[in-house]
Amino acid sequence: KNKNFNLDTLDIDEDKREKLLGYNFDNTFANAALETRIAWVRDRINEIVGELREMLIVPSELARLNYEGNLARGQNKTLALREAVRVMVPELEIFMKESKSDKHKGDVGYIISFLKSVLDDEVSPESKLRAQALKIVKEEIETEGKRRSKSSFWLVPGGK
Repeated sequence: KNKNFNLDTLDIDEDKREKLLGYNFDNTFANAALETRIAWVRDRINEIVGELREMLIVPSELARLNYEGNLARGQNKTLALREAVRVMVPELEIFMKESKSDKHKGDVGYIISFLKSVLDDEVSPESKLRAQALKIVKEEIETEGKRRSKSSFWLVPGGK
């Protein structure tokens, strides 16, 4: 399940691993299959985070310039942040429509959250990208899970 995967370590904790494997815990094949799946999820999340980071370079810089301009005009941090993000929304919607990747189209909410975290030094932007990447991976796994036999459901983290 989604909650079994730790986004900080990009792995499954040992106690959750035991629950996932159940009676197969001592089974070499079951362990290897789970390790392979975890490695695939980890690699896929890192790949998607890289794509997202690259895609968000320009919007992040534009938002930062707007934010710094707002601060220079005397706005407080909260208002400057809110205004910078508000101004970016229409541009982001256009940017997302023009995105070459279908999986990133139409989802402006996480980008707004990401931009806020980029501008607000107290929040980690990387965690926002990882959360979005996990959401995309989960959708890929669900699609894959529909094509697999029921006997292989435990091989798919997030499977039913």
